Amino acid sequence: MGKRIFKFHKRFLRTFIFKSGLPILIFIISFSVRLMYLIELHNKSPFSSYLYLDALRYNNWAQSIAFGVKQIMEPVFRAPLYPLFLAAIYKIFGPNLFVARFVQMVISALICVLIYYIALKIFSKRIAIISSFIAAFYGPFLFWAGEILIVTIIVFLDLLILLILLNAIDKPKKVLWLLGGVVLGLSSIARPNVLIFVPWVMALIFLMNKIKKTKIIMKLRFVYMLCFSTGIFIVILPVTLRNYVAAKDFVIISSQGGINFYIGNNPNADGKTAQPPEMVESHGEFLDNVWLVSVKIAEETTHRSLKPSQISRFWYEEGVKFIIKNPLGWFKLMCKKFAYFWTGVEITNNEDVYYFTRFSRTLRLSMWKKVLAFPFGIICPIALVGIIISGKCWRRLLLFYGFVFFYMISVILFFVCARYRLPVIPILLIFAGYTLDFWIKKLKSFEYKPFLYSFVSVLLIGILVNIDISGETNISHAKAHLYGGNAYEKLGNYELAIEEYHKVIEFKPELIQAYHGLGTAYAKMCEYDKAEVMLKTVIRVNPYNARAHFNLGTMYIAQNRYTEAVDEYEAAIEIDPNYELAAYWAAVIYEELSMWDEALKKWERVLQINPYNEKAKKRYKMLDRRQTTENR
Repeated sequence: MGKRIFKFHKRFLRTFIFKSGLPILIFIISFSVRLMYLIELHNKSPFSSYLYLDALRYNNWAQSIAFGVKQIMEPVFRAPLYPLFLAAIYKIFGPNLFVARFVQMVISALICVLIYYIALKIFSKRIAIISSFIAAFYGPFLFWAGEILIVTIIVFLDLLILLILLNAIDKPKKVLWLLGGVVLGLSSIARPNVLIFVPWVMALIFLMNKIKKTKIIMKLRFVYMLCFSTGIFIVILPVTLRNYVAAKDFVIISSQGGINFYIGNNPNADGKTAQPPEMVESHGEFLDNVWLVSVKIAEETTHRSLKPSQISRFWYEEGVKFIIKNPLGWFKLMCKKFAYFWTGVEITNNEDVYYFTRFSRTLRLSMWKKVLAFPFGIICPIALVGIIISGKCWRRLLLFYGFVFFYMISVILFFVCARYRLPVIPILLIFAGYTLDFWIKKLKSFEYKPFLYSFVSVLLIGILVNIDISGETNISHAKAHLYGGNAYEKLGNYELAIEEYHKVIEFKPELIQAYHGLGTAYAKMCEYDKAEVMLKTVIRVNPYNARAHFNLGTMYIAQNRYTEAVDEYEAAIEIDPNYELAAYWAAVIYEELSMWDEALKKWERVLQINPYNEKAKKRYKMLDRRQTTENR
């Protein structure tokens, strides 16, 4: 009896694990790895609480949605899905970055499960297991899931699209095509470039008879196309209407495309740097430098006020002008971007992604760059060989060929970085799984020749892929240390901040932000002589840096050097008349110096910039009464 029970349980356990329980096991392993990384990130990294650039903008936008916090922002410049996603988390759990990252880790683990189901449907269980387990430990998936950025959500949605469409092609049903369209619509309001994939899906629906070798009447195929289009439309339409209400302009999803196209296609473009054509100093609650530049230059060039769609069109036209004037130069640039897309190195457009491995052993083991760029430098050649040797299954792989190709095109038309190519990685992992399975089969059956041919092909492609053509060294290292310095400064660890800023100068002595950071860090450590030297260095290099004048003025206040402080605040206001904090503190100092008329003017200026500044209102009323009484 006991043996029978034991055999039953053994059989049940085997059935559960290898059938219904396998996806659960994949999820548990994937999530465990991600949870380890998340704990390390929050315990060791200064970036657990410090956000910058896109992450800061998304966070602020989400808080403005969730809590009605007033933010200065362009309402239609960026796609809205990710801020809405964050806002929902913040509304339920409060503005907690750990919880937001935890949710993203769950979604990232689900990506591994989706990879399993897709690979199982198009190939076999062994390939599904291999590819999903590689995904479980794939370093870039971990890293981007820990960033307050949209990358993980996009990868999840795009895989969900492919799984739904795969089922819709196998067993055509109107509801599946509608659902596929809805999910693609959601992905497009996260990042609109996925819309480039739509014509390919339409073509597959039209050619369904040849792909599936089944007879589906033309009328029904058009119905499927209509269902798919309707799904996309019903998701995008509310965003378009909201944009019209917010900006009184017809912007389908976002107006960011034009400036991004120009950034990737202009005489100075390198194909991987998200550098706007000019730098504009910004400060305050929420300002996007790229948006500010796009508006400023477009309106100065056209000599008129422009709507968001007109600004985007202006930049698209500027990019096209470059292409027409210099087609050979543009072709070379496109070739560079193609190479960047397939290089083993993880290219980021703001900093060195490998810098962050110092805060996590889990990340350090799963992502590194030495002789080989691990993991993409190994996965990519294996996957590309897998695409070739799986050619006999081409009919059922057309959906995935198209997705990889068109997504790549949508990236290299603009500029390339690791997070933009991440949506194609799951498909490449499946093809890598196919190659590994192929090798296992050939070695088991003693068919050494096909094994050797494919293995040598992987080695040759691997040599090309692992050549570091990114040129990421000095500037990317410098930016990473710069953001590290900013993070440590925010945490109050000024000694580590100063170390980071000095490392910036080692890599890129001309990066003036490092001197600015040193100035503010030294000032907070009350080392005023060093702080003054650094801030004056910034002003000497760029006399129009309003923030440097402001910080120098603040340092003078700490030393009771009020006359010098007010001179710096006035300089900041002259450079940027809308610098509210500079006007505010200038008013405070004028009162300290008993310069009542000047103080009154500055309080008035603060209220012109921000009519809702309650402290300024109160001080203005008091001084105005005082002046009126004295005049009597």
